[in-house]
Amino acid sequence: MFEAEKGLTIEVDRLARGVLLDRGYSPDMGARPIERAVDEWVVQPLVDAWFANRLKGGPVRFTVAAPAQSAPGAPKIVFSQD
Repeated sequence: MFEAEKGLTIEVDRLARGVLLDRGYSPDMGARPIERAVDEWVVQPLVDAWFANRLKGGPVRFTVAAPAQSAPGAPKIVFSQD
């Protein structure tokens, strides 16, 4: 959606992929919760930023926030643009 219509390219680094996989896996449900994790931590922040006019075309990089920016014990995925 974003890539084709808005001219954005989405890059998710290795650390952020690891957090998404950790949050998107359940021993009971397997990898089915991954869609919810991607929606919560990647898609929804992009939608919010787009409608707040905080995004421009080009690459959007997702990574894990520095420990000072995250709650203790809960890594936070953040995005940036150059």
